[in-house]
Amino acid sequence: MKLRSAIRSIMVLSAVLIYASACGAAQSKQSATAGLQPTAMPEVIYVADFGIDGGEVKEETGLLVDGGPLGGGRMQRFNPLHRRESPELTAARLVSLLADSLTQDLKNYGLPARRLWLGLVQPGRGWVISGQFLEVDEGNRLRRAVIGFGYGATEMQIEVQVTNMNTHPGTPFLTLGSSTGSGDRPGAAVTLNPYVAAAKFVLAKNASERDVTHAASNIAAEIVKYMKAHGLLP
Repeated sequence: MKLRSAIRSIMVLSAVLIYASACGAAQSKQSATAGLQPTAMPEVIYVADFGIDGGEVKEETGLLVDGGPLGGGRMQRFNPLHRRESPELTAARLVSLLADSLTQDLKNYGLPARRLWLGLVQPGRGWVISGQFLEVDEGNRLRRAVIGFGYGATEMQIEVQVTNMNTHPGTPFLTLGSSTGSGDRPGAAVTLNPYVAAAKFVLAKNASERDVTHAASNIAAEIVKYMKAHGLLP
């Protein structure tokens, strides 16, 4: 009887310790997350080009190439914007359209948004919105999407990071479209975790202009939703 009582006491104590440990970890994570969050509106919001790769174009036989279905020449893919061009140009046009649309959508909300053009020095103030187009590889892992014939999946997931350059220029405070925290990324601060919103943005690789602009609108809406939830917008 005494042994049974002792075992029961040990089990109760173990449960209490596990619960206390979980609460402590949750509070620690919440504190780390809160430490990243901006407390004031940004003076400017920069929209950077999102990362995507253009695949190598290979000549194929019996597939759609210049000169007809069975003709010779360099392979061309019908790009997401419905123009026939190389995958490199397709990727560039897709990136530019998303960034332009997102910048305009943020402006429509009354936010001080502007494009951060490729090659410009990273700003030391304001927020920077960046991201990448991702796809699932053969090992069921996310990698940067490749636009080009025969490359990867037919769909892409858009991941978005928002970084406050005034306080934590190396760590995003907000991540959209992914469940991956900043601590899982090379070089990221393991003691700080971004606010990860339950949002997902998916595009087909043959998406139309309307699909891309719709995705940009959804991203802008999620950013505004975050700002309102954290008291940065009324």
